[in-house]
Amino acid sequence: MRQLILAILMILSISLGAQNEFADQWNGTWKGELSWYTPGAKTPQSVAMEISIAPVQDSTDQFHWEMVYAGNYDAVRAYVLQAVDKTKGKWMIDEKNGILLEQFLYGNQLTGVFTVQDATIVNSYRVEQDQMTVEFTSFKLSPSLSSGGQSEDIPPVESYTVYSYQRAVLKRN
Repeated sequence: MRQLILAILMILSISLGAQNEFADQWNGTWKGELSWYTPGAKTPQSVAMEISIAPVQDSTDQFHWEMVYAGNYDAVRAYVLQAVDKTKGKWMIDEKNGILLEQFLYGNQLTGVFTVQDATIVNSYRVEQDQMTVEFTSFKLSPSLSSGGQSEDIPPVESYTVYSYQRAVLKRN
């Protein structure tokens, strides 16, 4: 019986330790400039960006995930980030309107892919010390170029046109 209790306590401490590690690394308010690059533009568009991450009260696996662009606090994107299967690094952003975005945590990077209307977007959030790098790459999910496939040694390869790339380096406040 004593060994069972010790095993349960160890599992709980490992789980809480992983949760605290995520909270310690990601929690806070992150602010900076988002640069939006589009084909043909000589300079990127820039807009202020802010992400606030905080634990949901009375929950060990949910976090408030709020995004603000251009200082427009009337248009806060108030989402919830929740663990789905931490052993597989699977998380979910719940936009609280029926939209759920799968995310995957690999080390210090949270990443996912989703399609909305005709745009497929690869998102990435990476935390290193007190800096968060945010990247969004958008493309249409129909190949713009097909090549290869001439033999068994050379597989067919499809390329896609990238329509925009966004990057922000945010500092923890």
